[in-house]
Amino acid sequence: DTDRPGEAIASYQKALTIREALTKAHPTILDFPSDLAYTHKILGDLFREIDRRLEAEVSYQKAIALWESLSATGSTEHKYQTNLANTHKILGDLFRKTDRRLEAEVSYQKALTLWEALAKAHPTELKYQSDLTNTHYNMGNLFLDMNRPEEAEVSFQDAEAILAKIR
Repeated sequence: DTDRPGEAIASYQKALTIREALTKAHPTILDFPSDLAYTHKILGDLFREIDRRLEAEVSYQKAIALWESLSATGSTEHKYQTNLANTHKILGDLFRKTDRRLEAEVSYQKALTLWEALAKAHPTELKYQSDLTNTHYNMGNLFLDMNRPEEAEVSFQDAEAILAKIR
């Protein structure tokens, strides 16, 4: 709740404490670290909304580390990869907003790699195609910011090619 960010942050930090304890106490129950990662992501969103960018970055990085670990378990649940891709994209947006363009490029590239794999593995899931398209557009705009118009054009063309397939 961004109307009372201090209270919201305090509540999510309490939730983190509980979820960290559950994750530690029950390491084989994957819902606990997944919930912990999601709480870090939501806390990052709150920090970003109130322009506490460094804290947002730290929260997103913690969420990414947990979702990477969950993705490495070999679970067939693609929600881990989806959340991981989404958080990389959001982190890329944060880096782009703060003129940390090279870091934004790395984050967007990680998101693109994940979205491409998800879109290939689940071709009927239009959400993955849409997220892949949006990330290509974000990358293209970043390349424009970086005065790399040829790479921007390729990103925009990649996005348009995906749209053409799903229309």
